[in-house]
Amino acid sequence: MRIETHRHGGVMVVRPHGAVAGEDADRVRDALAGARAESLGRILLDLSAVPLLDSRSLEVLLDVAELQAEGGRTLKLCGLREAVREVLELTGVAAAVEIFDEPGSAVRSFR
Repeated sequence: MRIETHRHGGVMVVRPHGAVAGEDADRVRDALAGARAESLGRILLDLSAVPLLDSRSLEVLLDVAELQAEGGRTLKLCGLREAVREVLELTGVAAAVEIFDEPGSAVRSFR
């Protein structure tokens, strides 16, 4: 799995490519932590290139969402494929994050 990180205005966008499972979930967590530090918590996780999330990935998303909430921010996701969206909704993770269809609208939602 490959992870891209880039700045979009004042927001750091983290975009994994491929299934996020096992140790890859930890790599995504580390990328999000680095992005949080660089952007004062203004992070966006673009999942448009992710076909699958495992239980470890869901745990990581919840952990990061909790850290964001402690800092008065929300973890924002975009580009979810239908299968990923269903998993987030069925497990309740969707309630802990903000979901956008595309990166532009997610970036504009930051205040």
